[in-house]
Amino acid sequence: MKTTIKRWMKTALLTGLILAVSLSCNLLSTASPEIPSTGDGTPDAPPTAAIPPTSAPENTQTAANTEPAASPTVTQTSAPTSTVPAASPTAPPTQQVAQVQARSQVRGLRSSVFTGNAFPLRALNVNDLINLDPNGFVTTDLNGEAEVSIEDCLKIFVFELSGLTRSTCREADLASGLAVCSTAGITTVINNCLAQVTIQTPSSTVVTDGTMFSVIYLPEDQISLVQVYEGQVAVNPVVEMGSGQMGGASTLGEDSIWWTAPGEQVPALNGIEARTAQPMEVWEAMRPELIVRYPYLDTWMNSTSGVIEGAGEDFQDYLEKESRVVRMYGVGPAFDDQTEFDMLSQGVWWSQVKHNLWPDEDIRLTVTTGWGEMEDARIFPFDQIAAQNLVTSTSFEDFGYVIWIAVDGNDFYGGSIYNELSVYFKELGLNPEITYYYDDASLKAMIDQAETGDQPPLFWVENTQP
Repeated sequence: MKTTIKRWMKTALLTGLILAVSLSCNLLSTASPEIPSTGDGTPDAPPTAAIPPTSAPENTQTAANTEPAASPTVTQTSAPTSTVPAASPTAPPTQQVAQVQARSQVRGLRSSVFTGNAFPLRALNVNDLINLDPNGFVTTDLNGEAEVSIEDCLKIFVFELSGLTRSTCREADLASGLAVCSTAGITTVINNCLAQVTIQTPSSTVVTDGTMFSVIYLPEDQISLVQVYEGQVAVNPVVEMGSGQMGGASTLGEDSIWWTAPGEQVPALNGIEARTAQPMEVWEAMRPELIVRYPYLDTWMNSTSGVIEGAGEDFQDYLEKESRVVRMYGVGPAFDDQTEFDMLSQGVWWSQVKHNLWPDEDIRLTVTTGWGEMEDARIFPFDQIAAQNLVTSTSFEDFGYVIWIAVDGNDFYGGSIYNELSVYFKELGLNPEITYYYDDASLKAMIDQAETGDQPPLFWVENTQP
């Protein structure tokens, strides 16, 4: 049975993310009484709620090709070769500003969802419904989805790799019973309350009464994006996060979009000006500038579509993308150790590979080796230098650093997949060679020979056509 490994990097990034968000929100420095964890049962460590950016410098062949450490979940398929410490994130300060006193509950819609008032957070089973206390946290992993209900009139959906806190973000803001701080990813709001609702991020504030909208926060770039599907909202940018200085307010109507980032002057994003109400259609210009660095944008739009259409409102077709999975496998003794797994996860810019091959689809890339599985390789950080330093410690030397890339001979994308992967493998010092399989029998023969070590290591790709 496969066991999920929570690697030490998850501990470091989660702690850093929460503390960074706490600092950016100007939390009070005075102590407050400890708040017990929400719900019962043994708490589990949550996943990181933010997607690590997967971008690299434009020239992917230079020595500057490194990315910050990330914390994707690795599903291990064999015994590890090194000890992996258990994740136990340090809890952030429990004092928050503007505690939310309205009645609130959180329900898990898809696994995995984590919630509570102290870290490590409790894993929430699907359809579990528990109270979300003031200053409580909700985070999701790459498959998770949660619904937060406040006073039976406000529903906030927390989709994949996202998180929120049941408090306002900034000390100077008034305590509102209908307010949350979105700390990463996307929150989608369906509001039927008569009172005003406030959704904040560290770089923006959105206020509304009776509407449907989404707020996306990309913490590494401190970008906030707001999409309005019905009604209207008032938005304010945070110009200076340290002091909480706000910029001028704007009003967004139905089918409009707005974005901001800290600073007096924010450069345009592919020609789309910041802090200006824009028609929703400009998303098609903004998306290509963000999707490689934040590959879950399409996933969030697809998830939001189901919620908005389920509430009886139209959702623009161009916001949605076809979603599916492409599976790849590393076979042979050279793929059985963690070193080779780390080389593969860091040495290929998976998010860029996906975008080059399928720019207008939401494709999850699953990569499995004898040591472990990347459930979605797109969120693994690209660090070419670190990967190059691992190659000499792998078993590829036994095969003259040759690697066979096997693609389905009937796959329209077969040659393009080889071309994309071979660029990265060559930069690692490997010698990729393409080979084709045409049926299950020919593929099985390749796999059997690779597993016994009678041929070079095999990296094969399932037929990718829908």
